Amino acid sequence: MSPENKLCGWVPVEFLIESDEMSFHWMDFSGVNIYEPFFRQTVAKMVERGNQKKASSMQDLIRIGSRTPPIPPSCLIFHVSRCGSTLLANALRASCNCIVLSEPKIITDLFHFCNDLPAPAQLLRDSILQSIVNLYAGYQGIQRNIIIKLASWNLLSFRLFRKVWPDVPCILLIRHPGEVIVSNLKPGGWLNFRSNPQCASRLLELDEMQVEQTSDMEFCARVIKRLNETALEFINARLMIIDYNMIDAGLMPAIAEFIGFNSAGLDWNAVKSTFQVYAKDQNGTRAFEDDRVAKRSQAAQLITGSSADLATESYNLLLQRALNNFPSR
Repeated sequence: MSPENKLCGWVPVEFLIESDEMSFHWMDFSGVNIYEPFFRQTVAKMVERGNQKKASSMQDLIRIGSRTPPIPPSCLIFHVSRCGSTLLANALRASCNCIVLSEPKIITDLFHFCNDLPAPAQLLRDSILQSIVNLYAGYQGIQRNIIIKLASWNLLSFRLFRKVWPDVPCILLIRHPGEVIVSNLKPGGWLNFRSNPQCASRLLELDEMQVEQTSDMEFCARVIKRLNETALEFINARLMIIDYNMIDAGLMPAIAEFIGFNSAGLDWNAVKSTFQVYAKDQNGTRAFEDDRVAKRSQAAQLITGSSADLATESYNLLLQRALNNFPSR
């Protein structure tokens, strides 16, 4: 792919590392709206339709993405996993006329605690990130507001994101540790990291032998504790903390104003519709089911002793901050 090409509508969707060389795969998003709850679902849909990928070098990506001045995202959404972040992202996408990238691997993997980027990529990571955002903000031919929902473990890299965008509003979604643990004991959660001892060791900041001796519940509790404690280091006026129990349609005007949007311009029909369906259903047909009571009950039955208490103190500190921001909640 030549950097001299106009490439209107083309965006990078993933990167590969081979023999210490970083390359990027692009797809033609011309005429495509990113509606799916997760960005990977959008990419999968396009692959099914036969859309082809083209490759470029890291240098080409930066050159093409730097054709416009840096465009900061309107908001970064962080979360501790299974706590309503997908619902919030969907509501913002539907009601605020903005582009929402939900856990795009091309960004989340740039800051993956298990990814050892090649030295040139480490040096240029900020430029890579900004180039990617520039390309998505303008891929439809006009500059759009862009919101990025990150992966839960990207919270560990909060300092690095803040270095690139010190003034961008950030939202952190939290939830009672017991409910988060119960959710992550299911397939597809943090326990997947246990298959890679070195990766799990980095995540928990324990040696591999210690990690091997932890139960699955303690493993999840330690992840939550580390995420919560990382968040506590960065509490300021540009970080809005929202607990899962607070999220409803009535909170959206305050969230919109915090980001810098005009709450009077919210599409209320879209907001209400979003809160009535299951957030991760890309077809938007499965009705929402409140699982708080069930999750709390499961947590009380399954989680005991040190695993139950490990993340509670840090969660309570964050919860207090959230309650201070929204005393009526």
